Amino acid sequence: GDGGLNGLEGTVKEFVYQGESSLLYAILPGGQEIAIRQPSSGAAPTLPSPGTPIRLGLAVVDSIVVPAGAPS
Repeated sequence: GDGGLNGLEGTVKEFVYQGESSLLYAILPGGQEIAIRQPSSGAAPTLPSPGTPIRLGLAVVDSIVVPAGAPS
């Protein structure tokens, strides 16, 4: 099976290396913007350029969906 992953495809908007973590902003096919933070592995990552197509897999247990209009 899918190993309990939520799969998403999109396009890189921005990738920010922040030392202890990296932050990826992506645009999904419907125009929604998502942000994903991941811990750094120790070595500086290869930074994807804006406009690069990507495919993401997020563990179901690590995924949080926030409804539109929800208070922050």
